Amino acid sequence: WTNQRDSSLQALTLKGGIRYEMDKVSVRGLNFSYNQVSPFAQFSLNAGANVELFGKISLTTGGYNGGDQSYTGGFKTHFGKTPGKLIAFEGEVFRTQTEPGFFYHLYQSNLNNFNWDNSLVKIKTSGFRASLDVYGLNASVNFYNISDFVYLDTTSIARQSSQTANILQISADYSLHLGGMTFRNTVTA
Repeated sequence: WTNQRDSSLQALTLKGGIRYEMDKVSVRGLNFSYNQVSPFAQFSLNAGANVELFGKISLTTGGYNGGDQSYTGGFKTHFGKTPGKLIAFEGEVFRTQTEPGFFYHLYQSNLNNFNWDNSLVKIKTSGFRASLDVYGLNASVNFYNISDFVYLDTTSIARQSSQTANILQISADYSLHLGGMTFRNTVTA
């Protein structure tokens, strides 16, 4: 459902809905079926033609991913109208809580040392994203704080970490046009 009638700009746009999923998983003769419902809602508040505040929320009930949650909020702004000759800024903060993939919970192979049946907690991720575009030069910063992440250890067995990982990504890119050629330059740290 949405209150948006067409593609024209309106002060407040609301959207919402429900997604239903039926999943079937088979692992070496073991069969699992899951039914889950995920309601979601989002809003966009436009303060003029160049400033937008937005927010999104989704929850999952029932099934394998029951209890998964996602929250996002942020804003966008831009000055100018000609592509390549405008200044734009976008920033958002987010928080998610998601069930690790089924593979990390249960796996059975025909080799004895690659079998597991793990009891895992949800992976929690929070952070922010920001980007600035000035006349075609784009710079962005992404930060992620991840706890209870799941990985394969050095013996290829699924494990869940009790530590927290912090990831910082900084990048910049610019496209240089010379005659009929375009050179896209990207630097990431």
